[in-house]
Amino acid sequence: MEEQQETSFEHEILLPLIDRSISFLNDDLGINVSSDAIDIISPKKVELKKNTAMIGTGGSVQVLITMGYDDELLDKVVASFLEGEEVEEDELEEIQESVSCEVVNTIVGNALKNPLDGTTLGISPPILIYEAKSLFRQKSSQIATATIKTEFGEMLLTAVGPKESFSKTLNLRNYKMLNILVVDDSLIIRKNIKKYITSLGHSIVGEAKNGTQAIEFCKELKPDLITMDITMPDMDGITAVKHIREFDKDVNIIMVTSHGQEEMVVMSLKSGAQGYLLKPINEEKLAHSIGNIYEEYAQDTDDELLDDDLIDD
Repeated sequence: MEEQQETSFEHEILLPLIDRSISFLNDDLGINVSSDAIDIISPKKVELKKNTAMIGTGGSVQVLITMGYDDELLDKVVASFLEGEEVEEDELEEIQESVSCEVVNTIVGNALKNPLDGTTLGISPPILIYEAKSLFRQKSSQIATATIKTEFGEMLLTAVGPKESFSKTLNLRNYKMLNILVVDDSLIIRKNIKKYITSLGHSIVGEAKNGTQAIEFCKELKPDLITMDITMPDMDGITAVKHIREFDKDVNIIMVTSHGQEEMVVMSLKSGAQGYLLKPINEEKLAHSIGNIYEEYAQDTDDELLDDDLIDD
């Protein structure tokens, strides 16, 4: 059941975003907000809108914020920015992306304060979440979401942050987005994994198509986590793991594998990998694999979509 009582997290983060969003829509863009009754809920999972921009805060309090639009509302927002200026059809998608990022950057930058000392929170450059469908509440995090209704459709605001940052004592812990290196010789697999990583709120620092590149990029980019395909040309994933462990003992590695590769998974784990991800890959499986390694990212819900364990204990 979704919680509807107002928490400190909602008070410090989501309410200022709601107030600034309504003001921006009404006063800056001339778009009327049709309902003053905005429910704030704390769901376990949020279904994102197709047109969604994401931004993060930095410093002592790290929060992930998404802002999504219905199609008609986004068209109206873009038209307000263009102020009657005509654009070519092939430029429209780029302009929509630019406007989406500019709006979330403006609203978040002007709305949020650090609950510890009242200073303005630093923000990361906004990005578009391509094809992302959902965000999950993890055990050490909390989600607050609100829908703002206008005459042209809805704006969905979502904030994800660590529980401890907004407890009564504000006892902060080291909650951060993971920097992830994606390694796979398949462009489609890399694209899908990157999509799921972004949807889960983490950062992609690079991608490689074989073990040799993985070693080079690991040295250069110093990721927190690597997703590593087992079967690749030039150098396979198991060999790459062995080489990486020679110079980096800390990076966590999840092997990407298929049914029938049990022996290779065992070899990977013995070589220094921490877990595995079974194809076909989806967002729930990736979240589960990350949560098995990082307790703070463990899922808050039972995952019914996961396959049975590939390897028996």
